[in-house]
Amino acid sequence: MNRPPDRHDLSLTPANGVTLLIVCAVAAVPLAAMALSGRTWIGDDPPVWPQRFQAATERIDPNTASAASLRRLPGIGQVRADAIIAYRAGHGAPRFVRPEDLTAVAGIGPGTIRQIAPYLTLPGAAAR
Repeated sequence: MNRPPDRHDLSLTPANGVTLLIVCAVAAVPLAAMALSGRTWIGDDPPVWPQRFQAATERIDPNTASAASLRRLPGIGQVRADAIIAYRAGHGAPRFVRPEDLTAVAGIGPGTIRQIAPYLTLPGAAAR
C-alpha cells in the first residue's frame, strides 16, 4: 500500500539546505556587525576612563568593593583589583583600616597609596 506524501517533510533536501544556509547567513549579519562595532555585551565590565577619576564624588571601601569598583581607582587594574580581593579573602575583617594597610597587597606600594588615598573610605579614617 502506498502512503501519501507527508506535507511537512523535514528531510534535508538540496532546496531545504539552501534555505537553511540563507536563513543562517541573514541571522549572522547583525551579530557580526555588533561584534565588529565594539559595542559592550551584556555582562562585560564597564569601561574605565582616567579623566573621570577626578570627577568621582563617591569613595570606595577596599574592604567591600567589587573588582569593577576597585579598577576605577587610579593605578589599579584588573590584576591589582584581583590581588586586593584575594588578600581580603585570606585575612580577617576589617583587612584595611588605613590606606597604608593596602601595601600588604602584592603590587601596591607607597606611590599607589598616594594616588588612591583621596578616593578611599576606610573604617580607621575617622580615628585619625
